[in-house]
Amino acid sequence: MIIQNGILFLFTPVYTRILSDEQYGMFSVYQSWQQVVSIISVVAMDRCITVGFMKYENDRRGFLSSVQALMTLTVLVCAILVCLLPGPITDLIGLPLPIVLAMLVVSLMNNTLANWTWLQRYEYRYRRLAFVTVGFTAAIQIVSTAAIMLLPTDGGTVLIMSSTVVRVSLYGIIYIIVFAVGKRLFNREYWRFSLSYSLAVVPHALSQIILNSSARILIDKLCGRAEAAYYGVTYSAAMVLNIVMTSVSSAIQPWFFERIRAHDYHSIRRKTNAFLIMASGFAVGVSLFAPEILAILAPSSYHSALGTFPPTAAGVFFNCMYLCFANFESYYEKPFYFSIATATGAIVNVVVNLICIPLFGFVSAGYTTMLCYMLFAFMHYRFMRRVCRQELNDVRVFDVRFILILSVSTVLATIGVSIMYGWHPAIRYIILIAAAITAIAYRRTLVRRLRDLF
Repeated sequence: MIIQNGILFLFTPVYTRILSDEQYGMFSVYQSWQQVVSIISVVAMDRCITVGFMKYENDRRGFLSSVQALMTLTVLVCAILVCLLPGPITDLIGLPLPIVLAMLVVSLMNNTLANWTWLQRYEYRYRRLAFVTVGFTAAIQIVSTAAIMLLPTDGGTVLIMSSTVVRVSLYGIIYIIVFAVGKRLFNREYWRFSLSYSLAVVPHALSQIILNSSARILIDKLCGRAEAAYYGVTYSAAMVLNIVMTSVSSAIQPWFFERIRAHDYHSIRRKTNAFLIMASGFAVGVSLFAPEILAILAPSSYHSALGTFPPTAAGVFFNCMYLCFANFESYYEKPFYFSIATATGAIVNVVVNLICIPLFGFVSAGYTTMLCYMLFAFMHYRFMRRVCRQELNDVRVFDVRFILILSVSTVLATIGVSIMYGWHPAIRYIILIAAAITAIAYRRTLVRRLRDLF
């Protein structure tokens, strides 16, 4: 997953230089709406897969096949609705009907691959997983880039449609394999569980996407498509850290569930501390090099969004914190808690952005996002405590004092780094050298923490 998203990240500077600011802005808005459509069209059924694999561990392939059939049905229903009511939908999204239909197809294909990758993780088939995801991702980016070069007149549309065609061609192979191996289209119990769990988590999944994407959509409406491109590139650069940490979290989630089942809370506490230390170090580290990262990713016109980088990186830290707490909600099948916490964060994010973007410009969106992730993590902590009281005799799983100190330190460090962007780069490099010397001095402790994590 990390390598896969790394390939996507490496192609960003290509797209920002061969597309105009407005064309890349269109692609950035498409990406934001794609995430929303992906949740609605499959009713967030990707969120029930990991729990379903635990619940039906003796028939994981049959469960996966049955869920994929149900996802196909819901996407077809959405496509029919779009064709019957094209005007209101295209006016809302701000993109033409063919691209909206492409979103639906891509949603089905993306969720097909995502669900299949969870099966590979649970069966520890990491070589196959890496080969498929990395190979497919590289092929999509290479073909899409070639298409833009050959048909440059409407680069944004060409990028979207060419990547859709290649994605369907490649992910379609996985789609067929899932049905061929699982051999189940309809199973009453699987469909009932998938729908009941997923419908409860739809507000959470949709709110999570809104939390990630609403700023770009609002900036597009309030400031312009070029500004949406500037913010989108900077936000995406900072969120590469989120991709890395989410991939690590996904890799250790099966272990996490096993430790909950075994009531091994000491191991959970130790691994969580190591995970959050890693997230904090990455957040501060990438913030130090934000000017250089942005210079590689995009031309100078995009640098006006540099100030959004540090708070977004700090927000990733709090998102990592939520992932740790949410494992308990997932394991004990409490999706309603997800929805309350995430919906609250998303509503606050939209309202605050509607107020702050017109007053302070699009850079303020980075800070509102960070504050909402903090609220998001806090609410999930409260619900995790409720689950522990209901299911585990009020056991204290996490080291709250350590987490609080690390949280304050991370916010102060990342925001403090942003003050240095106007200074000479040598100052930031000196800080990095000092951090490296400190790491060497405490290398045994760091190695022990990394061993705790992996």
